[in-house]
Amino acid sequence: MRQTRTKVRRKSAGKKFTFIIIIMVLFSLSITIGYLGTKHMILPMLASKEVEVEKNNENQEKKAVKPLAETTPQSKEVIKQESPQIKETKEVEKDTKEVQKSTFEIEGINIYSVQVGSFSTKENAQSLVAELNTKNMGSYIWYNDGYKVITTSMLDRKSVEQVMLDIKKEYKEAFVVTRKIPKKIVQYKKEDSDYIEVLESQQKKLMEIFMALSQNIEQSQSTQMDSELVKGWVKELKKIQEELKKKKLSNETKTMNNELIKLTEVLVQELEKATKDDKKILVETKNAFMKGIDQYSDFLENNEY
Repeated sequence: MRQTRTKVRRKSAGKKFTFIIIIMVLFSLSITIGYLGTKHMILPMLASKEVEVEKNNENQEKKAVKPLAETTPQSKEVIKQESPQIKETKEVEKDTKEVQKSTFEIEGINIYSVQVGSFSTKENAQSLVAELNTKNMGSYIWYNDGYKVITTSMLDRKSVEQVMLDIKKEYKEAFVVTRKIPKKIVQYKKEDSDYIEVLESQQKKLMEIFMALSQNIEQSQSTQMDSELVKGWVKELKKIQEELKKKKLSNETKTMNNELIKLTEVLVQELEKATKDDKKILVETKNAFMKGIDQYSDFLENNEY
């Protein structure tokens, strides 16, 4: 009987011990599972949510800052500092459009001349000029990388080549030199529009006179130059001067206009000189034409206006 009770007590104690072991194992497992769940699931989820919250906060701050920067006194000060530059740029663009100029084109020309000598000094060139003058052949010094002595100039190559045949009888080294003068683009303001119409018409008349001079010099090689014809050109040149002097011009256009007037005045003086002596009328007309056409080429090549 006593042994049975002892066995019962032992079994009861074993069950209690087993139960305690199970409880401890379960407790340990719950702690382990809780730890692992917290580490690998709960904490990462919380971390990602914090990142999202931070990003949202940053975006909200940026959105909040932008209008704030545009409306704060500091931002207004920045705008005030930049506005003069922007205003200046707009004013420059406006001025550029306002002063934008129209253009007028003057056709270029080709000048064909008979060159009989080239010298490094002007004195030697002048000696040949004096020699040509005694032979009534006409002479002009054209500076182009040295002093070139010209005896005849025309606006038609075929004509000047025919004249050169006679010149080569005395000056075998003579040859035709060509000067190609490009067209001139004239810029003008709106206020000069009326003048440009005058310039266009008078420039055409001047070129007609130059062409007539060139043709008649070639035709008069074997005949006498008509003094009345030369006087007629002088009258036409004076009319051109009068027309060019009528208009009120801007400073830029005035410079160009004065150069053109000066050119016609020189040509008038030289042609009037030619009509004073019938024996020298041809050679003096040649000289007048060479001097006038040379000045006209300078007028076309001048970039100051």
